[in-house]
Order: sequence, then structure tokens, then C-alpha cells
Amino acid sequence: MFNDEFMPESDDEFDETDEFDPEAIRAGEAILIVEIATDGDGIIDQRTANELLELTEEDAEAEAAERGWIYRVGSLDGMHFPLTRDYRPNRVTVIIEEDEVVAVEVG
Repeated sequence: MFNDEFMPESDDEFDETDEFDPEAIRAGEAILIVEIATDGDGIIDQRTANELLELTEEDAEAEAAERGWIYRVGSLDGMHFPLTRDYRPNRVTVIIEEDEVVAVEVG
């Protein structure tokens, strides 16, 4: 069911900072509103994610939690885990070998 909580009552509710196009709304185009709970602008860049490299599994998980990131282990000592393929810009997937993060992927 459509939730019209974010729909404007008139074009006057929009200003130049709004990301919505009132014409698109009237034309019936779908609008997706996503709120991401992370630091900064909500998107983890690869350079920042790479700060988890060489940390222990425990330290990497704690660091990700402190930054508000979703954290998951994709592989542990060669054992691969089933993962969803959806893209989440506030999630990191780590590869761990011998209790050390050897790879990090954003999404």
C-alpha cells in the first residue's frame, strides 16, 4: 500500500533544496525515499571502508558498529557464506583469513 506521508499538498511545499520533482509526482512516477543511518552523507566510500583492512574480526566489527555501518562476513578462513545481492551503501562485507580482515567490499 502506498504511503502518502511524504506527498506534498501543493507545489508551494517544495523549495530549491528538495530532491522531488512536483511534475513527476503528478505524472505518477514512483519515488523512493531511503534514510540511511551512517556517518557523514550516509554512503560508505571504498577508501573509508578499507580502514577495516588488517584489523581483527572483533575490532573490525566494533569499528563498523561505531560508525553505524551494517557489517557482515562474506568469507571466514575460506568458508564462503550465502549473502543477499542487494546493494546497501551503508553496509560492508569483509573477508577474514586467520582473524584478519583481508578484503572489504561496500554494498
